[in-house]
Amino acid sequence: MNKAVFLTLLLLSLGFSSVIYTVDTDRAGFSYVTVSLGQETSTNVSLPADANNFLIVGGSYRLINGTSLVSPGLSGITTFSFTSEIMTSKSGSEWKLNFSPPENSNVYVYMPGFATIVSSSIQPSAVSSENFRTVLQFDSQEAITIFYRLDEEYAEPESDSTLILAAAIIAAAVIAALIIRQSSKKTGKKSSLHITPGKKEMMETFNENDTKIVLYLLQEKGKAKRNDLERKTGISKSSLAMALNRLEKRKIIEIDRGATTHFVRLSEYFLKL
Repeated sequence: MNKAVFLTLLLLSLGFSSVIYTVDTDRAGFSYVTVSLGQETSTNVSLPADANNFLIVGGSYRLINGTSLVSPGLSGITTFSFTSEIMTSKSGSEWKLNFSPPENSNVYVYMPGFATIVSSSIQPSAVSSENFRTVLQFDSQEAITIFYRLDEEYAEPESDSTLILAAAIIAAAVIAALIIRQSSKKTGKKSSLHITPGKKEMMETFNENDTKIVLYLLQEKGKAKRNDLERKTGISKSSLAMALNRLEKRKIIEIDRGATTHFVRLSEYFLKL
């Protein structure tokens, strides 16, 4: 089962009350971190200096002095993720993975394939194996350092951040679908073009171009031609492309590319916030 889906189902089983912090590190030292929150739970996530490729589903985040304040939305489950290459370092044949999880979190660490654990600053509460990978679980929220070695006879391709991000986006889409389904069952909310508290909360994380696009779409009953967006908002073609890509990844909009004229519409997820 996809780890993101597994963690989402775990949150559902825990009644949306927990924070789950997952570190997934490959053999090249590239780490993908996911933080999953239940409703009514906000948390500060410590970020490495090179944290990049931020992705949020179902809530909002704000970057403040090396940390990210992640807050849940009205949908019930929030996932926040980022990537880093400096959470790991290597000395000789030994690798070190170091990170600080948020308070009150359950921590899961997916070690690289065919890794041998040398030592850990904190004793894991559980250890398991998944497809030649060791999975460590921690109950402590202190800084955690793990020393490990790799089986040099095992050849794994170097990390491809594009593929990892693509997988992350797919996982986020699955989680978003679960959120929408759970939210619909729980609240029975209907789509709305009004700026509700949920929409306002989400829009606080937008930049200027994102906000212009969403406000224009709300004004146009949730749908508009791409070239009209460029003309009416005054956003340049390149900036518009980046903004649309960003909003599409966050499941705020959907783009119909089936015809010569592309249409952009607000997603059901956003309209039900």
